[in-house]
Amino acid sequence: MTFRNGRLRDIILHPITIESSSAPTDGYPHPAGTEAGRRILERLRTLSAAFGTTISIEADVGMIRPRE
Repeated sequence: MTFRNGRLRDIILHPITIESSSAPTDGYPHPAGTEAGRRILERLRTLSAAFGTTISIEADVGMIRPRE
């Protein structure tokens, strides 16, 4: 979240995945790859629209910019 003059300016959403494997990092969150990240952000954008929240996808992150 970024604030300016005490007001919320934007929220940046970084998609993550939790993968299961036999690796020592099993169950820990990791940054999602490009394809998985886009799927996560598109699903979040669709679900959030029902609540009037607009999420734009820019590069590999989601951006929420509250209305002023």
